[in-house]
Amino acid sequence: MTCIVAVAHEGKVYLAGDRGASTDDTILPSKDRKIERRGAFAIGYAGNYGLGQLMLHGLKMPPLRSRGGDLLPYMRTTFHRHFITCVERSKYKIDPAHEDTQSSFLIGVRGQLFEYEPLDGQMAVFDETAIGAGAQFAFGVLFATRGMNPEDRVRLAVAAACEYSPSCCEPIDVLIT
Repeated sequence: MTCIVAVAHEGKVYLAGDRGASTDDTILPSKDRKIERRGAFAIGYAGNYGLGQLMLHGLKMPPLRSRGGDLLPYMRTTFHRHFITCVERSKYKIDPAHEDTQSSFLIGVRGQLFEYEPLDGQMAVFDETAIGAGAQFAFGVLFATRGMNPEDRVRLAVAAACEYSPSCCEPIDVLIT
């Protein structure tokens, strides 16, 4: 389920996500957003609702003190450690053998865009990317709209996923950080 799309452009990160909640044979629009701002971070998730909600509502991060530069070391160590501690405290179990216990995240902070996989702590840096079942449709739109306004690009990319993926549906939320 889901399509989350993000573009880093001129010191900002543009994030968009659908609200589809799906099973193998049903999809409904959820009232819950899959993208939220948490302090300095704009976060979107695809995958398990419980793990995604834990990231959006349970993660407590200390203030981000550095003023720019490469944030990858901070994200891979401090951010990852705080999230894993949050998961352990909640007694949630991320099971490598069961994909339905896992989520992927897009995180925008200080104009930088990261894709995060909590299972192995992988943090990748991108200028634009998409996650979730509708990502393949979103990538086509991202390619075709280079040079356009970034907010329009992320919105159109998620709209394409909602149109063509049976695992995505409107409404579409957009967050700029």
